[in-house]
Amino acid sequence: MKKLKFFTLAVAGCFALVSCSDDDNENNNSGNTNSDLVGTYRLTSWNSPVSVDFDGDGVSNTNMMNESNCYNNSIMRINNDNTYTMTYNYVGIDGTVSCQSETTNGTWTRNGNSFATTNIAGGQNVNTNYNFASGNQTTLTRNMSNWNYPSVDANGSQVYASGNVNTVMTRD
Repeated sequence: MKKLKFFTLAVAGCFALVSCSDDDNENNNSGNTNSDLVGTYRLTSWNSPVSVDFDGDGVSNTNMMNESNCYNNSIMRINNDNTYTMTYNYVGIDGTVSCQSETTNGTWTRNGNSFATTNIAGGQNVNTNYNFASGNQTTLTRNMSNWNYPSVDANGSQVYASGNVNTVMTRD
């Protein structure tokens, strides 16, 4: 159970938005800073380092969204006042597999193509870093080293494995 709680906090931190400096932000003609970022971003891929047949349908994928509907409806709303709200849905494995959900609120900052969020989880500040594709503020990516991802062991049991994971969120 301790591993699940740690994983839950880590996942919440992974997807929580952080406050960033606006030194490199530009104002548009309406006077709103960062208006090109404001909007709702949906999780569109959650990529494990290896292809996995987590749902047991005979087809392996690296995008875990194709292996579990638990990730569906994960969204982040970025507001013009440098705040955000995120609902992150994910696979929980603790003897059984279940869909879990975390909602976080916090602040964000931007520096060029870097985007960071900050929230408080477990009484601690959690900073999460994302990147925009060059010149593209519609797709946020996050790379996580040595991250837990859903997998299947040699006995066919659904477990967590660890490796480099990449997520993509796309603005509506």
